[in-house]
Amino acid sequence: MKKRILLFLLIIFICSIFLACAEKVFVQDVRGSRLQKLNAEGLKDSILIIDTRTNEEYKVKHIRNAINIPKAEIKDRIIEISDWLEKPIYVYAKDSDESFEAAKLFVKYGCKEIYNTEGLEEYTYELIRYNSVRGIKFEKMMAEPNTLIVDCRSLRAYKISHIRGAISIPFVYLDKNLDKLPRNMTILLYDSVGTAAERMANDLAIMGYAEVYASIDGVNEYPFVLVADDN
Repeated sequence: MKKRILLFLLIIFICSIFLACAEKVFVQDVRGSRLQKLNAEGLKDSILIIDTRTNEEYKVKHIRNAINIPKAEIKDRIIEISDWLEKPIYVYAKDSDESFEAAKLFVKYGCKEIYNTEGLEEYTYELIRYNSVRGIKFEKMMAEPNTLIVDCRSLRAYKISHIRGAISIPFVYLDKNLDKLPRNMTILLYDSVGTAAERMANDLAIMGYAEVYASIDGVNEYPFVLVADDN
């Protein structure tokens, strides 16, 4: 009798493990209006927006605060969002059918909360031209040649600590420092929480700067290595 009870309990235990491992994750379709609302300045840090089109399409225009991970690169670049696998991710493309295929791949590679939103041909979003990147991508780009790193915070904050090699151009003094920003260089912008970098990047894009990247993660949100000086 005891053996039967033990066997029964063992079967239940194995089944519970199997069911837990077989957890299903569903892609949820959402309206563009919902994404637009969540993407407001006060809510942007609670979601991650991913443009799944090609890099060429992304550079023309894309949704504000969206990073670019083309569908063909998801497998190789999933490491870039490894800290966000269980947080809300909103994906989009030209249309929702196209982004749905990318959404399924994100689920395949471990993402738990995926929302497939209306595409650029289905909803009128607020679009921008500069590039948005996460801190992990920003760090990799810092080592690339012909790159200029710009600290958009106040000069006081810069003097306390900053990314090594960065120059200080507070957002409010951008117009007086354009001579420090060569148009033939890749310009990487960062600040405390991403807001000032985003605004400066937008202004530079309007002025015709092509290779401008703003980190959506500021030094208060991502563990950038900071120094007090460059000596």
